[in-house]
Amino acid sequence: MKVTIDRIEGEYAVCELPDGTMKDVLLSELPDSAKEGSVIEISDSAPVLSENDETDKRKKNFARLNKLFSKNDLQ
Repeated sequence: MKVTIDRIEGEYAVCELPDGTMKDVLLSELPDSAKEGSVIEISDSAPVLSENDETDKRKKNFARLNKLFSKNDLQ
């Protein structure tokens, strides 16, 4: 299941699940490179793997949306 790290709180990453609910995951169970906005794969049979390509796509889309909304605010 792919989840997105919404925020870091103490020793936990608060992750958004595909259905929009949140789940706390221990930071120690995540790759060292995981941070807010990272998309990760959580599996019962394998360790958590970082999904860098998906994370990069979402960051670019978010930046485009911010730019679009910033232009609209000025008009």
